[in-house]
Amino acid sequence: MPSNDLLFIYKTGIDAIKKSFGIVPLAAEVHPGAELLAGTTGGYDNGRIAAIAGLGVSRNVMWY
Repeated sequence: MPSNDLLFIYKTGIDAIKKSFGIVPLAAEVHPGAELLAGTTGGYDNGRIAAIAGLGVSRNVMWY
């Protein structure tokens, strides 16, 4: 997913939470997905984009 689209999704989600619940979300948990499988690229900037949107970032790496 292009970075500008991901940034839009994060900002839209933040605004929706503010509108629905009256609170500001503090963090996003970023999960590496299929885009990070061996031999593929992409997904490396998800945490960076979440931080640009104003969220703290947590990574939960699950080992299979």
